[in-house]
Amino acid sequence: MYLWNLYQRKQQERLEEVRAEGKAETAAVYREWLAWNNRRLEAESKGISFNEPPPANPHAADR
Repeated sequence: MYLWNLYQRKQQERLEEVRAEGKAETAAVYREWLAWNNRRLEAESKGISFNEPPPANPHAADR
């Protein structure tokens, strides 16, 4: 029983680590898109052509 509890605790810790990593990744992607959109909106407001492609979709490789 002790080993099972130890195993479960380690699995829970790893799950929490993975979740934290995912949140950091999601935040980084959000910041990339936000910066790109701000540049797009600024160019639009100045009447400047904006042809910079959007950031890559991080989930495209999953499909």
